[in-house]
Amino acid sequence: MLAGVLALWEDGLALGPAAIALGYTLSLAPGEPALDRSAPLLAVGLLASVELGSWSLELRDGPEERPLGHLGRVAVLLVTAFAVSVVVLSVGGVRADAGIALFALGAAAALGLFALLARGKTRES
Repeated sequence: MLAGVLALWEDGLALGPAAIALGYTLSLAPGEPALDRSAPLLAVGLLASVELGSWSLELRDGPEERPLGHLGRVAVLLVTAFAVSVVVLSVGGVRADAGIALFALGAAAALGLFALLARGKTRES
């Protein structure tokens, strides 16, 4: 990721977090993996690194008019992503026969995350 920022290589910016995510996924592969309660923290950390790295690349064109506004949006994104991750993890830790209401809650959380991500991409365009 540092190489992506230093070389102003936007595609390279995602390689570091992608490698970390792959390593984390592979660490869960052997045996029967238990539910990892630290997964939301890892996910938010990776999201923060990519978001802040891409913001630093955007700043190469000049200073931003309202950096505190951007920082506020990033903070809201990270807090929301953490909350959704915790909900999804909690629902994933419940027994499979827990009922349709829990299934609907998990589906709503996943759809909410996708809507949040799509909304962010639409605003950037």
